[in-house]
Amino acid sequence: MRLDGENKGFMALGRLSFQGLGMYRSFEDRWTEIETTSGPFPDGITWFDGQFYVIDTVGVTKVVKPTLEVSSFRRSRPCNKTRKRWFVKDEDKLLLVEMCTRNLEEYRRPHLLAEKGWFEVSELNEERNDWIQVDDVGGRVLFLDDHFSLSCLPNQVPGFKPNSIIFKGVLGYYGHQVFEFGEQGFILLGDIPEYSQLFPSPSWIISNV
Repeated sequence: MRLDGENKGFMALGRLSFQGLGMYRSFEDRWTEIETTSGPFPDGITWFDGQFYVIDTVGVTKVVKPTLEVSSFRRSRPCNKTRKRWFVKDEDKLLLVEMCTRNLEEYRRPHLLAEKGWFEVSELNEERNDWIQVDDVGGRVLFLDDHFSLSCLPNQVPGFKPNSIIFKGVLGYYGHQVFEFGEQGFILLGDIPEYSQLFPSPSWIISNV
């Protein structure tokens, strides 16, 4: 959703049931279908730098302008190990965060996912229409859930380690987990002594959604 500071108009992009993507523009007061075929269900939708970005379950990124013009691209490197994706806004950058496993069995079995899973992070390159992989999250802390994402500096969230991702366990397992860049696998949030005092989730997580 995007608010216009001058006329209070807004736009929202979402999936119309069995009809692909649709955009609501307040000056029209209606939803407009912008694709004729449904395609794979989107993994993420976000607003960044004046346009919407959508990524689907096969890794195709769609760019939707306020004029309803649509373009798409695939990143240059393979994504056959990606199981789940999130968009994260990090100041003036848009990040693509991907949970990865070597095969589907490791993703579907919670104990294997916790032992062998990892995250990869890429930055959007608007000029090249590509996602460029980076080594880590630049010392920040990312929070991922089903319907929101958040990027913070460590001094904004005391107690959390730099270059870490806090995320809700997929497929309904295990509650919240932690991934630290440079380490192998995922750890239960409650099993890390520094984090054990943070239950239940602190109010700032809810207030920033």
